Amino acid sequence: MSLHAQGKAVDVRGPYGCIYAQLKGWSGGYSTDSGRVQHIHISYDDAGGREMGLRFAHGGGRRSWREANARMR
Repeated sequence: MSLHAQGKAVDVRGPYGCIYAQLKGWSGGYSTDSGRVQHIHISYDDAGGREMGLRFAHGGGRRSWREANARMR
């Protein structure tokens, strides 16, 4: 089940530089490819879920969500 469906993730749009500045020190996860996908995915799972602490690109890039999860398994 997705973190969105569980109420543990949101996708936000806006001035990306300002959003990333607010995310500095964020213990949850967030995406780093906002220019390509036109949003920033922000997640937090207080149970220490799969995206906690991850900085990732959607489906590719320097560190994709899929690669990050493969490393955790």
